[in-house]
Amino acid sequence: MDRRAAPGKLPWVTAAAVLVMGIAMRDCVLSAMSVVFGFHAFYAVIESCAPWQGWRLALRCWLMSLFGLIAALALAVMVIGALLGWWTPANDQPQQALMVLVLALAACWIAQGRIPEFEYSTLVLPAAVTMAAIALMAKANDLALAPCIFAMLTSIGVAAAAWRLARHTGRELAMSDGSRY
Repeated sequence: MDRRAAPGKLPWVTAAAVLVMGIAMRDCVLSAMSVVFGFHAFYAVIESCAPWQGWRLALRCWLMSLFGLIAALALAVMVIGALLGWWTPANDQPQQALMVLVLALAACWIAQGRIPEFEYSTLVLPAAVTMAAIALMAKANDLALAPCIFAMLTSIGVAAAAWRLARHTGRELAMSDGSRY
C-alpha cells in the first residue's frame, strides 16, 4: 500500500501565515488566498491519513465546510465593506504579496514530501496562485478593483466548494457507514 507522507502542520501554518500577512498588509488577495490554502491543508491531511471511517471523515467534512462557509461570508463582507468605504484595503505591495504566495505554495509542496503529480486536485492551488498573481499585476497596472474582484470570486468559489463538501461528500461518507443523514 502506497501511503503518502503525512504533511504535518505545515499546510495549516502556511494558511495561517498567509492570513496574518493579508491582515497585516491589508491585502484582499492574501486574505482570500488564506482560505484556499486552508482548503488545501484540509485535503492534504485527509489524503495522507487514509483510510478513514466514513462517519469520522463525514464529520471532518462538515466541520471544514462550516469553516469554509464562514470564511466565504467573511470575504464577501470584506469586499462589500471596501466597496462601501467602511474600510480601505491597502493592496499596495503586490511584489511582497506575490512573494508570500510563492513561498506559501513552496511550503505546501515541501510538506507533501514529493513533487506533486499532474492531477486535477494538485492543479487547484497553483492555478489559484496564478490567478492571484494576475490580480496583483492588474492592481500594479492601475486596475484598482482587481484584488477585490479576486477576493469576491474566491468567496463564491469557496462557498460552492464548502457547500459541495457538506451536502454531497459529507453526506455520502456518512451514508457509506450505513447511517441515515
